[in-house]
Amino acid sequence: MDTIKQLDFTDEEIKDWMDKVDSLAASKDKTDNKNANPEFACIVLAKIYKESTHTSGGSTIYIYATNMDGTISHYDIYLNAMLRYIDNPNNQLKVLVDSVPKLSKGRNAFKVVKDLLKVDKYKDRVQLKIVRSSQREEVKKLAAEYLGESHQYVHFAVSSENAFRLEVNPISHEATYSFHNPEKCKTLIDLFTELYKEEISQNIADSGITEVKRRHPQEAIE
Repeated sequence: MDTIKQLDFTDEEIKDWMDKVDSLAASKDKTDNKNANPEFACIVLAKIYKESTHTSGGSTIYIYATNMDGTISHYDIYLNAMLRYIDNPNNQLKVLVDSVPKLSKGRNAFKVVKDLLKVDKYKDRVQLKIVRSSQREEVKKLAAEYLGESHQYVHFAVSSENAFRLEVNPISHEATYSFHNPEKCKTLIDLFTELYKEEISQNIADSGITEVKRRHPQEAIE
């Protein structure tokens, strides 16, 4: 059975973070906020899913990640929010990864998305693609073109409901986020659309790439 990772903070700390995020989401403030903490990032991403779950015409969330097997992708608060979101039959989830993760015993976002693709009621609303190895430099160029030269390395989650989180440092998880920035969200969705084109990325199922076993049980998660 897959293990589920809990946030390793006091209830009071988690509540403070949730209250802050709830307040920002309710404020309708377009200001971009910063975070450099993977645990806080889970709460931000979970809130993006929650804000996008119950909309009149349905919504789409776009995710571009390393492999959906990093620190953030193992927390239950993030994974459960993703599942509640996609359980709405009007919602869609589009995912792009740079690489396929190595097999691990714990539940992660990559496994969750792959499992959704096997279920009839989800498979038409969930997509999972991988960047073609020959196009990695092109991805950097496109990111710089859309977001500026300082953003050649980026990963992000963005919702059609004007919420986003843009990560610019994979080590510290430094990121900006907002729940009410339609201009930035449009830019990120436009960038994602470019990256999702057939010449840049391909469906995981068509790539021939599969998860591989870790060399050692204690090998660090990438």
